[in-house]
Amino acid sequence: MLYLEIFENREALSEYFMSNSGKVGKRAAVFCTYQEIMERFEGKAREWYKIAYHGKRDGLLKHLSALRIDNWKDYFLHINMPESYTMTDMTDVASEICKYNNSPKIEPLLRCTFDPQMPDGEIEVIIVVPKLDLSWHFGNMMR
Repeated sequence: MLYLEIFENREALSEYFMSNSGKVGKRAAVFCTYQEIMERFEGKAREWYKIAYHGKRDGLLKHLSALRIDNWKDYFLHINMPESYTMTDMTDVASEICKYNNSPKIEPLLRCTFDPQMPDGEIEVIIVVPKLDLSWHFGNMMR
């Protein structure tokens, strides 16, 4: 399944990251902090998209291709995998997403967890990306 949520302001984005550490009931492998996330997103947009996928690993890119996001210059990526997966699996998923983004050199803010409750063959991926708004960006450049 693919879900889309829109954070309409910085406060909603901040509230999401403050209330969701992503570690509850999971083993963290790679982790970025709330501070790192908010510092990187500071001044990037007025709204942000949260895209969440939960399902079979081999269906990830097929479902992501249903959405067109124009600005993937900075983004947060949380990969949640079953305990049976390895760090190599995590790297492969992150690489797939970077290639899908057509920007393999842009490194996302990365969080990776292993979930003992998740069935083998499934994966959960959460991407938070600023919404591109050229008039807002141009207005900030002119100040």
